[in-house]
Amino acid sequence: MDFQSLKQGSPIYILQEGGTEPQLTVATVANKPEPKPMYMTQTPGATPGIYAGTNMMQPVVEIVVHMGNEDVPFSNLSPTASTATYNNGQTTISCTTEGMLPAVDAMMQKARKRIEERPYDDAVMVKGKEFLMSLNPRYKEEEEQKQDIANLKGQMGDVVNTMNTMMSMMQDLNKKISGTSPKGK
Repeated sequence: MDFQSLKQGSPIYILQEGGTEPQLTVATVANKPEPKPMYMTQTPGATPGIYAGTNMMQPVVEIVVHMGNEDVPFSNLSPTASTATYNNGQTTISCTTEGMLPAVDAMMQKARKRIEERPYDDAVMVKGKEFLMSLNPRYKEEEEQKQDIANLKGQMGDVVNTMNTMMSMMQDLNKKISGTSPKGK
């Protein structure tokens, strides 16, 4: 099936990458796509017909897809294609589940590659900080100050915990002493 064969109500598959997680939506076609000519632009001053594609008409279709509560247009689709991408490859639409499979596979391959590269990226962050500290004394001083402040905050937290423990122990001791005072006084 291709885009020009779609009918109103036909299912269409939309894969949206990016954001917090990818989304696969099965939407419906809101209009029957009709091929229309898309005129190619011509360089000003050029003789018509000299360059490939100049003054040639290429048919395209526009479909409007009903997704949830909104209608979303997809334009300049090749009528004989069954899959197209938009938004720099972040959105893929397809007339068939078979046409969507390569897009899902490609998305997973990109993720696998990023996962495999993660240890290197972690090393870049650690080594990069070391490099900056060796190249820039001011950066090194700022990082050492940050570390000193973090250490002091940790030590202050320990002091506060110790004081709370001591206060609790003193209250317990005070209760014991108050409860064992001599009678008759």
